[in-house]
Amino acid sequence: METYLESVRDQFINLHRLEFAFHLKKGEMIRTEIMRKVDLNIFSGMLGDYGFRQVQYWTDCNHRYAVTLFQLSS
Repeated sequence: METYLESVRDQFINLHRLEFAFHLKKGEMIRTEIMRKVDLNIFSGMLGDYGFRQVQYWTDCNHRYAVTLFQLSS
């Protein structure tokens, strides 16, 4: 499965804590990829190293797939 985010306007994105910045043009798409075989606790820990915290996650009834919401810690 592939998912995409589409920029609704020209914009500059600066991810300070990741030391990464880029420009997006209106209509430009960013593909987000699905990780497989990832332990949610390990994944949360990895993102925690970059200042994110897990807010909530949702899984299918067999716990095979998950969607996770992270928030940048202040």
